[in-house]
Amino acid sequence: MLLVFYFGYQYIALLVEDDTEENLNISIISTVVMVVSLLAIAFVPIIYIETTQGNYSYGPAAYTLYVAVAIYLLQIFILLCKYWKRIHIKKKTVIGITMMAELFVLIYQAINPLALISGMGVMLVNLSFYLLMENPDIILLRQIEKEKRKADEANMAKSSFLSHMSHEIRTPMNAIVGMTEILLRTDMTQEQKEYLMNIKSSGTALVSIINDILDISKIEAGKMELTEDVYEFPTLLSDIRMIIQNRIGEKNIELVFEVDINLPQHLYGDDVRIRQIIINLLNNAVKFTEEGRITLKIEVKSQVNDEICLKVSVADTGQGIKKEDIQRLFNAFEQVDKKANKGKEGTGLGLAISSELIRMMGGKLEVQSEYGKG
Repeated sequence: MLLVFYFGYQYIALLVEDDTEENLNISIISTVVMVVSLLAIAFVPIIYIETTQGNYSYGPAAYTLYVAVAIYLLQIFILLCKYWKRIHIKKKTVIGITMMAELFVLIYQAINPLALISGMGVMLVNLSFYLLMENPDIILLRQIEKEKRKADEANMAKSSFLSHMSHEIRTPMNAIVGMTEILLRTDMTQEQKEYLMNIKSSGTALVSIINDILDISKIEAGKMELTEDVYEFPTLLSDIRMIIQNRIGEKNIELVFEVDINLPQHLYGDDVRIRQIIINLLNNAVKFTEEGRITLKIEVKSQVNDEICLKVSVADTGQGIKKEDIQRLFNAFEQVDKKANKGKEGTGLGLAISSELIRMMGGKLEVQSEYGKG
């Protein structure tokens, strides 16, 4: 019975801790009471009464038990009084009723040693906690698991749909862009060329969006794979510079590349995905920077035998990101600070895709920003 009340008090204290989010140091006093009481019960006298119905105990050992139980009930009472307003109404009701019932049972048992209701009281307390506190939570958890399975199935269906639709759309869009490029090589008026350039630019942007949707669908379906091979890093950087310089266009932005002199010319990895990641980061920098500087820095952090660890960083003098928005950056289809970024194009997939690709390569993507400074 002493152990039942010891663990019962700890259980109730944990329920209170859960609501108040405070560390109540529940094990110290309750453990001391239990140890002292067990030692006392082991050594002080115990008196038995023999009857035709069975043997019943009373005397110092039994009274020590009652005192210990009273201390646990007092601790529970103090906890409830101190944190009453912060405890959930459901917990208040269950704890209050069960403790009052147990207190009545113990008082009656102490007055009438031959009564057989102390064990029944403990049983009712445990049954009450199970039926009113734990069992509803178990049922709720099962419902949550069931709903989660449904959500996962729906998400897989959505990913499959997006993947198939994006693939079907990308094929004709590539044809449109290709035919536009062929038309641009023919003789036509300047006005016609401008129209075709707009078609090509819009088509290319749409293909890029479709590719992003395909990538995020593959990631969600767990089917994204890296294709590794030997590639030339200087050539990769040259291509990136040309693409980003065109993206900067008429903006008053200086594009700076700082490359570690110890960087090997040839590396082994998925150069297509590495190129995609760096372009994603630089595109974001261009998008949110009106003037100043954008810096791409490549550092060799370590090199052991045939393995090299690179740190690739992109810094800009753009508008920066609020601290509360940083964690949301990597959520798919989400854009932060929508008021300030009104009119800025993008699906909100670039960083989510880049973060996952970097994780697959054994790295991590981190953000440091000061709002208003870049």
